[in-house]
Amino acid sequence: MNRNLLLGVVSMVAFGCAPAVRVETNPSPSETFSRDRTFRFLSDAPESETPRRAVRSDIARALGMRGYAETYRSPDLFVDYSLAMSQHLDVRYDDFQDPSFAAPPKWGFWPERQVTVVVRATLTVAVLDGDGKRLLWRGTGTMDMPDDPNDEILALDHMVEAVMQKFPGYPTAAPWPKSVAVRAR
Repeated sequence: MNRNLLLGVVSMVAFGCAPAVRVETNPSPSETFSRDRTFRFLSDAPESETPRRAVRSDIARALGMRGYAETYRSPDLFVDYSLAMSQHLDVRYDDFQDPSFAAPPKWGFWPERQVTVVVRATLTVAVLDGDGKRLLWRGTGTMDMPDDPNDEILALDHMVEAVMQKFPGYPTAAPWPKSVAVRAR
């Protein structure tokens, strides 16, 4: 009993530390991905920025773990992605839960305002047919980036995992590895 309680507390702490990723998908209802075995990125140009290189390699790794092989000759699927980062202002008010909080402003009991700049990342992964003309699946993940720039790559890894976990394709019978699976929020 005590062991289960300890495991529950440890898992809540571990899951609570990971940033929340909001994922939306748009699958093609007729596509099963069962015949597809290879993929290629739509753009072959090398990425110049470290975050974009990391995202590209994470997408390739996620597809590889599902049994897809990257190729440069007549692929079954084309993969495209975009990564956008934007700054937003987050305005919060301290609510002191004081009964006099609702007092008129002349009494001076208004809450303090905190304004912070939040960097929000949006990753969109699109999977197209082998001709690169028909959209088969699109997944979009959005998350607030951590304050520490050193944690940016880990946060992007987490976002790629969350988006690619929703990808419906499995050309082989191998399920999504548990060591890479994103925890439920």
